[in-house]
Amino acid sequence: MKIEECKICKQKTSFLMQKKIMNKYDVKYFQCDNCGFIQTENPFWLSEAYESSFNYSDTGTAYRPILNAAMMQSLIPLISNKKGKFLDYAGGYGLFARIMRDMGFDFYTYDKYSPNLLSRGFDYTELTNATFDCVTIFECFEHFDEPLKEIEKVFSLSENIFVSTTLIPKNKSEIPEWYYLGLDHGQHIAFYTKITMKIIAEKFGYNYYGFFGYFHLFTKKKSNNIISKLFLIFGYFKYKFFIHTFGLKPKFTSDLIKLRDSKKTINVDDLPGL
Repeated sequence: MKIEECKICKQKTSFLMQKKIMNKYDVKYFQCDNCGFIQTENPFWLSEAYESSFNYSDTGTAYRPILNAAMMQSLIPLISNKKGKFLDYAGGYGLFARIMRDMGFDFYTYDKYSPNLLSRGFDYTELTNATFDCVTIFECFEHFDEPLKEIEKVFSLSENIFVSTTLIPKNKSEIPEWYYLGLDHGQHIAFYTKITMKIIAEKFGYNYYGFFGYFHLFTKKKSNNIISKLFLIFGYFKYKFFIHTFGLKPKFTSDLIKLRDSKKTINVDDLPGL
């Protein structure tokens, strides 16, 4: 078997497992012996996996931007000028940017694959020489075939980068059945550990701060990790108060179960991680 080089730290990887992608392709997964990063074999199936940029069963389309907006409203004043200029990279239909603008932040969106339907007039189609006070990039790192190349593009835009992606379980036995592999849709091909994130930060000259195994701040500034975490917790509870105001439970999880039971494709990005 060919020895794969880690796409992050360039060290040797070892064969981890083989899983079936999209119910049709047997795909090998490799894990870095040094940083723990997991990558698939050459993802030959991606053009098929991305035939549609939007998964019809994406029940978290509104849930995620609302949560992320509550978090960023609390965090931005800590790490940058709240009256500055901000970008949501890979922002999809522009919902998050629209929410942030309605909160008073000068947010823009950029996505080379999806049309901006909700933040029209406040998007970028070209990012050459553009800079921002902070860039957000949610649920995207796990989609990168060439992660360092893509991350370098993002990091060139700002000294403050806020990322969401779920870290690899510490218990290795959980990985084969880990929902975040996204076996049904085949779009998740890169998975990170805390060590991986620190290596990325060091490579590009950033400080790294992780929160809850899901949110990740890369910044040129020295930050107080405890204070930042407290502000994110505050933002999370603002979000929880918002969606539970009338004592009703959110339906994104129950809707996903209904779609799964009807044997439709599920977008595992939507499984609640918090």
